[in-house]
Amino acid sequence: MHLEDWTPYCFIIRDLLYEGSWEAMEKDAERSSAAVSLIQQAKGFEKQAGEPLSGSLFLPTGALEIAAFFSECRWEMTGLDRSKMDGLYDLASAALEEEDHEEARALAELLEEMKRENAFSEEIFGSLAVLKGDYTAGTRHLEKAVQLDPRFIPALSSLSLAYFNTHRYKNAIEICNRILESRSDDLLAFITIVDSYINLNQPEDALITLERLNQALPGNITGKIQLYRMLREHRRDAEADAIRKELLAIQPSQPNELEIFVTLLFEIGDFEKAEGEIKDYLTRNPHHTYLKILLIVPLIKKGFIQEARRIVEEFKEQKVWYYYGKKETLGSFMSESEQKGCGLL
Repeated sequence: MHLEDWTPYCFIIRDLLYEGSWEAMEKDAERSSAAVSLIQQAKGFEKQAGEPLSGSLFLPTGALEIAAFFSECRWEMTGLDRSKMDGLYDLASAALEEEDHEEARALAELLEEMKRENAFSEEIFGSLAVLKGDYTAGTRHLEKAVQLDPRFIPALSSLSLAYFNTHRYKNAIEICNRILESRSDDLLAFITIVDSYINLNQPEDALITLERLNQALPGNITGKIQLYRMLREHRRDAEADAIRKELLAIQPSQPNELEIFVTLLFEIGDFEKAEGEIKDYLTRNPHHTYLKILLIVPLIKKGFIQEARRIVEEFKEQKVWYYYGKKETLGSFMSESEQKGCGLL
């Protein structure tokens, strides 16, 4: 069966905008004879294949190709009454995460073409502006997104960070509490509230929020360590000891968790457990080789000076960016002579 050049895009558009429904897509395409013809051809091809065909078979695609498809068919995107915008938004979000800002903007413009005012495009435009440091424009777009969809979590999250980064801490707290109403275990919202209270010099409120976080996410290392340290600062030692006991029973599953976890072990002087945790994590995640530098502290404490020095030299030669990022922190757990011994000084 012969396929026109644009026929495969019918599968892509069907899955991106119509959740796999030919019926909804055909109804929207009624005013475009070219689109109807291509859809019929695509359906015939699928029937001949004897099974449903996913649009992912014809990926990757981008804003330029999608726009060209609608242009070729003379099919106005403003007439997609039965379409859903989620799929196109997911593409734009992925482009944003991959730092392809030009593609993210182009996809957001397509979303705006579908519907002049929509939370999806406003969120992407807002996030792009914030990434460029334009918090005025970024906040404006993100506030518009939240106005259009008060429960749109990505827009709420981006807006809370925009407020936080511009020192509007009370606004950040308000937005994060709205996030927690819909998503009670949102770690970023909790941490933003905690940091906002700290910056507002309201440590008691920060502590209460950390206790809420510990209840909502009992296995979270980041929040638990922050709670442990704050309880220590407030001389609530019995509660701090209980939290530390909980902490030491958790196995870190993320690189940032491992770093925070072993730092706590360094603080309390349990270098043997720290070494075991680092080696165990690296065995499970051998591609995270940059975490090997954490081993220099327990190695030095055990007297394995040359082994620690070899790791330091390796990082100075091959991962200098990470070496300088961790040098001061790791050095704080060593004496001057230990730092000289392994090559930090």
